[in-house]
Amino acid sequence: IPDEDDILNYSSLMHALRKSSSIEGNVVAKLLKRNKINVIIAEKFSDGRGGAYFPHSRNIYIYRKLKLPSGEWVLQSPSSAAGFLAHETKHWIDGGVKIKMDEVNAYMWQKKVDLNLKYTIDDIWEILNTHQAYKHLKN
Repeated sequence: IPDEDDILNYSSLMHALRKSSSIEGNVVAKLLKRNKINVIIAEKFSDGRGGAYFPHSRNIYIYRKLKLPSGEWVLQSPSSAAGFLAHETKHWIDGGVKIKMDEVNAYMWQKKVDLNLKYTIDDIWEILNTHQAYKHLKN
């Protein structure tokens, strides 16, 4: 039986946000508690992403399953999901993604909440400047 903290639900997400002891985690938790944003936990998204936001709604989707580069689907932990929630919430706060710096800030929020992430600012810029998904964004 998995530990209750390993099951992805609203309670475990809130716990992971608070456990990060970060300003970013606190901001996301407060927005959730005040019903400014809604978190919807869904099974998976076809491309394997961990989360998504919809700018014209208050809904932020977090997916139970992620797709690894190997193609394998794995269950997302609450700390990972909280990181994706922080990332997508930052985009919601900013009103969308217009320039690469918007993505940088969202990735930094994600790292502050999901303490397992080890990437640096240089790693983020490398991805933003080389990955197809970001080619439409301006510097």
